[in-house]
Formats: sequence, C-alpha cells, structure tokens
Amino acid sequence: MSKLKHIASTLAIVLWATGLFAQNFSIGPTDTTKFPEIKTVVSIKSNEQPQKADFKIIEDGTPLEFTLKLVQENSNKKQTAVFILVENSYYTTGAPIQNIKTGLSEALLTLSDNKLLNVGSFNRAQADGKAFKQLSFEFTPDNKALGYNITNQLVDSKDTVKRADVFKGIDECLDYIASRNNLPADRILIVVSASINNTKSPIRAEDVISKSQKTAIPVYTLVYQTANRYAGDNLKRISDQTNGESRTVASAADVSNYIQDFVDAYAKKAGQNQQCELTYNTATDADGKEHKVEIEYKGERLAALFTAPKDGGSFLNLTLYIVISILVLALIGLSIYVAMRQRQKRKSRSDSEAKRFKEMEEKNLRMQEEIKRRQMTNPGEIVKNDPKKTIIAGSAAAPTLKVYLTAGAQTYTLKPSQISIGRKDVNTIVIQEQTISSNHAQINFEGGQYVLTDLNSTNGTFVNGKRITKQALRNGDLIRMGAIEMKFSQ
Repeated sequence: MSKLKHIASTLAIVLWATGLFAQNFSIGPTDTTKFPEIKTVVSIKSNEQPQKADFKIIEDGTPLEFTLKLVQENSNKKQTAVFILVENSYYTTGAPIQNIKTGLSEALLTLSDNKLLNVGSFNRAQADGKAFKQLSFEFTPDNKALGYNITNQLVDSKDTVKRADVFKGIDECLDYIASRNNLPADRILIVVSASINNTKSPIRAEDVISKSQKTAIPVYTLVYQTANRYAGDNLKRISDQTNGESRTVASAADVSNYIQDFVDAYAKKAGQNQQCELTYNTATDADGKEHKVEIEYKGERLAALFTAPKDGGSFLNLTLYIVISILVLALIGLSIYVAMRQRQKRKSRSDSEAKRFKEMEEKNLRMQEEIKRRQMTNPGEIVKNDPKKTIIAGSAAAPTLKVYLTAGAQTYTLKPSQISIGRKDVNTIVIQEQTISSNHAQINFEGGQYVLTDLNSTNGTFVNGKRITKQALRNGDLIRMGAIEMKFSQ
C-alpha cells in the first residue's frame, strides 16, 4: 500500500511538471491604496463565467469575506501589449545582433493591428545604475516607427567588458511595463538574449520569476545559441514558471518565426482568460511589511502578496505637509516684512535728507540775509583774519577767498600753491560745518589762474549757483560748499 502511495505521488508530480495538471488561474496585481481594504485581480482560464462560490480567500487559516467583480470577459479580439527586450552586449556583438535586428524587423511586419508594441535593449549596468534602455518611449501600433528605431538605435555594442546584467535588465523592464497605466490587461515580455548572466548585480532568476508573477506579465525567451550550451537554462526556467515559453534561435528566420509563435500562443491563452477583481479586508496591521493571503479557485490555491502601508504614514505625510506649508508661509511673511522695513528705511532716509537739505537752504538764506544786512549797515567794515588760517602771499594784490560764517566772515589770502578746504584739521582752510565734507575741495594755481576742484564731496561745490567738478575762478565768483558761502576776489 505504501508503495502504491509513493507511485501515485510521483505520478502526480510528473503530471504537474509536464503541464497535465496546469493551473486554471493566476494572481495579478494587488491594490492596497484603501488599506485595510485589498483588491486582487485574478485571471481565470475558463470559457465559463466565474462565480463567487468558486473562490475562497484565507488569511492565517481564517476565511475572509469578499466581493467578486468581473473585470474582463472572454474575447479573442482583445488588445495585447508586447514588449521585446534585446540583449545588446559583448556576447551578442556582430552576427548575433544583426540576425536579431533582421528577424525582429520581419516579425513586426507580421504582427496584427490589435498589438501595442515596444522595443528595448539591455547591457551591463551603466553609470546611472540602469541596465535597461528603451528604444521607444511609448507602446505603439506603428510597426514602421519601431522598425526605424531598431535600425538606427540597435547597433553593435562598443563595450568590450564581458559583462551582461541579464536578470537585472529583465527585472527593470518588468517594472517599466507594470508602471504604464494606460496599457491593456494582456501584457507579455519577449526576451532575446545570449543568456550569459556575467554580472555584479544581486538580481537573480528567482527575483525575475517573483516580479513576473506579481505583475502578471509572462516572460517568453529566445536564447541565442552560443558555445555555452547550458547558458539558456535559467531563461527557460523563468519562462516555465511565468506561463511563458522558451526557444533556442540561431538565425534571423528563427527570431522572426518564434516571436510570431509566442504572440499567437499568448493570444490563444488570453482568449480563454477572464479577469476578476476580489475585494476583501485584511486583519494585518499596517506595519510596512510584506504579507500574503491564499486565494483558492475550484480547489487550486495560490498566494497573493501585498505590502501593508506603514502605520501613521498618512499622519506623517500630513504632518510633513503642514510643516512645509508653515515654513513656506513663514518665509513669505519674512520676505514681506524685510521688504517693508527696507522701504521704511529708504523713506526715513529720504525724509531725513530732505529735512537736512531744507535746513541747509534756510540756514544759507539766513546767512546771505545777514551778510547783506551787515554790508548795508557797515559798508566799511574790516573783517579780521584768523592768524592761523590766513595765507600770506607777500603781496597786497594777492587774490583772496572770503568765507561767510555764522560768527562772521573770514578772509584768506591765497598764494600760487595748492589750497585744501574741508572739515578735517589737516586742510589749509578748516571749516567746522557738518555740511562740509572732511576733504571737500581744493584750489590750485594752474596756467596763471586759480582752479577750484570738488573732491567728490557729499553736498557738492557750486560756482555762481552751478554745481561744478572743476572750474577756473574769476574775480567776483560766488562759491557755495554745503551751507557755506564764499567769494573769490582777484
């Protein structure tokens, strides 16, 4: 009896391995956006419409309540998205890549109109860490456009490094296909490769199988024949465990024929497929970890994997959003405050300068009136010179500079040398008045005449009411520096 049981078990395993006990359903994408509500898509190989009674959902041994929704009915005219991934590395340089290009171009011309196509390539990982590269950025029914991309972009690899990230390239390509939300439910990946995974990447065949099963994208493989007779074993294993197929090719005709066979074979399988959406609530905590439920259909049971969101993730995201918003508003408020303060400072400075100049003008007018009054009341007045500031020219006919101050006028006798005027004590003529700059102006004897030069003073130098930078003086010229009036006589 024991021997009969052993024979029966062995026979069951053999039948399963040979496909006689083929699976009647497969697990597709799982949606956790409304956690703890879970939605899992299931593909059924049957011409009969699935019923809720055909299913069971079990989590940690406990049956879960669920609802069933038919997503896609049986149809032989459904649109299919086909991605063809070509190895373009050291191992396919020369005749292999040329045969692949030719066979691929021929295959594209034979595929039916209800196919959305895309083509990409892979090599070893580049500087950006990616091994996968798209030749076309979108899936398209335009075979001619793809043929142009294949002809112009799929060229001999210049890479002499004997490395090819085969599994990494396939894994990245599956991620790309799964990310395209506008694709039909029927999607397949066809890989053309020498299958020599000489790599530093940690991605292995098991990772590709898991990714294919999670995304419900079967992987079909064409192993380009090389001297390594065992190189294609892993690709064949990937195809066997992802509901795909695998063939060995050695020519352009092989590539063309098998691509067409793969697409036709998948279309036949897809014609029997019906997709259902199972919705249920999980008892799993939001811990950010991967979990599984078991989905049973007519006695067959498969695992549906999902990753629970991290507890508090929404709160943390909201908190982060609020903090960022507060910071942005604070920066805007600070910018407005700084701008207003600067405007107030400029206005205050402008008002202060206007007031100061007004006081200077009023003081200047008062001085002029006082000078006129004194000249009218004392026409013969002799103004005494400050002995420390009087410049003795040695001649009674020497020119003079008469400075009108609040305390009275001072007359300075000039000589043919440089005369400096300013508020600092180092000047020849020192005038202690705030409207006079530290080094305000100077008078030089040039070419037989006295020349007045302004030294970039704050309040300027004026001759006969006109602001000057440099000007020769003539007898009787009236000079103003700040609020101080002067008269040049010669």
